[in-house]
Amino acid sequence: MIQSHASIANYVPDELVGAFGSEAQAESAAGVYGIKLAYFANSVAIFKCEGDPKALIELGKRNGWPELSLNYVYKAF
Repeated sequence: MIQSHASIANYVPDELVGAFGSEAQAESAAGVYGIKLAYFANSVAIFKCEGDPKALIELGKRNGWPELSLNYVYKAF
């Protein structure tokens, strides 16, 4: 199910996304956040999370963890 976010775009509610130099770095970030790395390719990591992804993003910012963001879904029309 896709959630609406501030009427700008939608996002996948149980996913976070981040840019990493290697899959090992993405796995390390997953461990820090306590989430699962679901996919990694071309320096982009998709993570599966339980609970509120926005709360995890804020927790990461407060603790200086690797930056993650919501996995936005944009429509071209």
